[in-house]
Amino acid sequence: MAKRLLTTLVLGGAAAATGWHFLSSEKKAAVKEQTQKCVDNALDAATDYMLEVLDITDGLIADYSDRFGGRFMAAKEQAQAQSEKLAKAVMPKNFDEKTADLRDELSAAKEADKADDIVIDQTATTEAEQTATPGEETGDASTEDQADGKNEA
Repeated sequence: MAKRLLTTLVLGGAAAATGWHFLSSEKKAAVKEQTQKCVDNALDAATDYMLEVLDITDGLIADYSDRFGGRFMAAKEQAQAQSEKLAKAVMPKNFDEKTADLRDELSAAKEADKADDIVIDQTATTEAEQTATPGEETGDASTEDQADGKNEA
């Protein structure tokens, strides 16, 4: 079956090419114009179809997101209500008063941890190098060698 299809396509293409070769230039122009009109109409129809599909899918997505957003908010509110209800049932009434000093201690420890962080500020070293005089030590090996008189050629 594939051989028949291929043979038909080859013979049909050869016949079309032969027919095109023997057409006059006016008829060729007319065929090209008619073919271009068909192609333009097909592209217009395809574009209209795709725009219609795009409008429909945009509408479906908007409807779905509205419905899903409402359900999500309802579930979120219900979860918050349940967590508050559970917290009230589990925690004693004076829980905040009993844990106030523990919260203060934890926040102080957190602030102390921030103070222990190592911060490297290169702007301070570059400013010190710029303001240093040539006789002062800046960690530059060539300056130290010149100061000691050991400058090698």
